[in-house]
Amino acid sequence: MREAEPTVVKNSPRADTAFAFITLFLGYALVRAVLFCEPGVGVTIYAVIFVALAALYMRLHGVRESAASVVPPVIMIVFSAAFIVSGIRWVRYLVVLFEVLVAVYWFLAAFGCRAEERLGDFFPFDMIKAFLLQPFASFFAQPKAVDGALKRTKAGRRVFYIVLGLALATVPAAMITVMLMASDYAFENLMRVLFDSFLTSAWLNAVYFAFGIPVAMYIFGMMTSASTRKCKGFLSPEQCKKVLGVLGFVPAAAIYTALTVILAIYALFFAAQSSYFFSAFSSLLPEGYSFSDYARRGFFELCTVTTINAILVILSELLIKREAAGEAPSKLLGLRALNILMGLSTLLLIAVAGAKLYLYIKNYGLTPARVNAAWFMLLLAIAAVLLIIRQLVPKFNFWRATTVAFVALFAALAFFNTDVLIAKYNIARYYDGSLPSVDVYIFRQLSDAALPELAELLERDEASGGALLEDEPRRWAMQYLSDRIYYAGRFRENSKRFITDRINYLLGYNASRGAALKLLDSGKYLDKTRYDG
Repeated sequence: MREAEPTVVKNSPRADTAFAFITLFLGYALVRAVLFCEPGVGVTIYAVIFVALAALYMRLHGVRESAASVVPPVIMIVFSAAFIVSGIRWVRYLVVLFEVLVAVYWFLAAFGCRAEERLGDFFPFDMIKAFLLQPFASFFAQPKAVDGALKRTKAGRRVFYIVLGLALATVPAAMITVMLMASDYAFENLMRVLFDSFLTSAWLNAVYFAFGIPVAMYIFGMMTSASTRKCKGFLSPEQCKKVLGVLGFVPAAAIYTALTVILAIYALFFAAQSSYFFSAFSSLLPEGYSFSDYARRGFFELCTVTTINAILVILSELLIKREAAGEAPSKLLGLRALNILMGLSTLLLIAVAGAKLYLYIKNYGLTPARVNAAWFMLLLAIAAVLLIIRQLVPKFNFWRATTVAFVALFAALAFFNTDVLIAKYNIARYYDGSLPSVDVYIFRQLSDAALPELAELLERDEASGGALLEDEPRRWAMQYLSDRIYYAGRFRENSKRFITDRINYLLGYNASRGAALKLLDSGKYLDKTRYDG
């Protein structure tokens, strides 16, 4: 089913003027919530506010409800909860980037500026238009709108007069304050406290605001370009086809030869190394290899090769000459057959790499790198399957299916706290005897969300009379746990000094920090004698 494109039925100059000022707040708030404090609940709140204001902007410009105008904001609100749930910092920053990409595509689609009336083969071009062309095509529209509003309207002039009055009062107010402070000790102490808090907060917020101005210009540029359809003619279907035509300069015979050579190399590789690599499926070690050596050797190379394969399949369709058959690359039977073989080779490589990874996890447990590698291989496997389907069914919407699959897998990465999973898995395997030991040092790679698992391990070790852990790992684990909850407590105490610190603390709050503070408040795990001195 094709998505119905919404239509813009009216312009709203007053809305544009108002949002020129509103985006200043949006820019400031985004910088405050992301760059100058750890992404947490503040980004969740920001996403909800942004979606509400953006929906209002679209409503004022007459955008009708459709899949293009409803699905992206729903995705944004859902994923915004990841900033509360996830304890993994780099995942939260990836979610920030993901939210930005969804937002820019939302405006592109809602105002009917896509190359097609759906998410289809021109999706990469649409993302380029949404992320780069639209915002920067009207990048300076925001300061022009603000300047014009301040000069033309009564409200603008009133704001100008207020700012002028504050400026005129600065010098005499400072002189009067200094003299009053000199005349009264109590007033002096009061003003020093106020100055320490207010001036610090004012300076920091001025910095946040300054960094937020280009962000505001980007947001308003995206809005106004979309509402005026300024970039509607850029990267149109005709222009996209022309770009693809320019890219298609490699003769079909050259593409076929290149892919055939690569497939021949894979055939030789699988034949020569079958006894070595395929032993991973039977969990048997080749002679002269340990589990660690066997699992590590070639694993990341296999992952790299699978990535290259996916790129080669896409490039083969982009670079092949259309004139070769007078039709689209999807109609070239030779190319489709070779790409299917490339896809099958990719799946076989992923299967071998996955079997090696499984063998490594079975014998050594989970780590963040192993979990991330498994997630990436699953993504590559799905992409390979979708590429094969695309060759078998030329009308198959590859980009829509890939986008849906990526969003689903990314949601699992964002919401499923893998750090807790790693700790629980390794400790549980140690308890049931399937792992010879538990690596407590792995907690250095995990977020504070996994600290309760470490605390439980230490409690069980104590209850067993020290039978679970050796002396050195036990001492390290106790010290590490105490350090982490101490730093969490110190961060909470430091946040009480200034209003800005308090706000940053609240905005950066997430489940990971909450886990550390809960352990701190229990009073059982902090070595107070260590820090009192």
